[in-house]
Amino acid sequence: MAEQPRNAAAGEKQRQYKKTEVKLIADQFEQAGLTRKNIDYMIQLNKQLDLQGADPDAKATMLEQTVVKLTESQKQGTTARTLLGTPTEYADQLIHPAPSPKQVERSASGLLAIDNALMFFAIFTVMFGIMGLSQPKSLASSNGNAGIISILIVSIVGGLLFGYMTRLLTSTKDPKTGKRTGYPLWLRALLVVVAFVVWVAIYGLSAFIPKTINPVLNGWVYIVLAVVAFFGDMYFRRRYNVVGGFMGRPANQGQNQRK
Repeated sequence: MAEQPRNAAAGEKQRQYKKTEVKLIADQFEQAGLTRKNIDYMIQLNKQLDLQGADPDAKATMLEQTVVKLTESQKQGTTARTLLGTPTEYADQLIHPAPSPKQVERSASGLLAIDNALMFFAIFTVMFGIMGLSQPKSLASSNGNAGIISILIVSIVGGLLFGYMTRLLTSTKDPKTGKRTGYPLWLRALLVVVAFVVWVAIYGLSAFIPKTINPVLNGWVYIVLAVVAFFGDMYFRRRYNVVGGFMGRPANQGQNQRK
């Protein structure tokens, strides 16, 4: 029984500590000249950064930079929520910032490969899923192309091939001369044809994978996998700011808009 009063006292002490901490933080933001609404926003942002696992050293810089933004924006009557969104959303943006154009450029091949592979997987699984629901006997008796291992192989190879081809064939602007650089049109067309032939050949060869290790799944299972792959790809594109590929804006679109 004596343990309960001790726990209650410890809990009350913790609550008092939190109140004191929040008051100190609020005083700091008030000294920075923020309005009451923006102070409340910063308190919630500070809490969300802790909840989402922000690095303590990085958090201090994030808060300082946010205070500077809000100090300027409130002069025009713009509130923190209007400028930055909810504290939860903005905390996520601070902890997981979108990569810069240079970072996207450096990692584009790998990102596009994953993006394309997920989309190919969604396309094939929804196709065989619909076939399985409408013609279950036909799917069950089909060759190895409808097997889950075949679909995985074809999706991964297609993702790698066309992810690399997208980067290889995209023309870029030379920052010094301002001219477009890249392969001539005839070579681009030839490379696309070669990549497509290789992909189709691998798709055909995957039919020979034994069904013992390449089972054909139930139509509903394929549909579920397609939905998971599709929304997984959408999340992946937003999370890593993927440009190009099947479902994204062209790689140069953002640059053209800024000019």
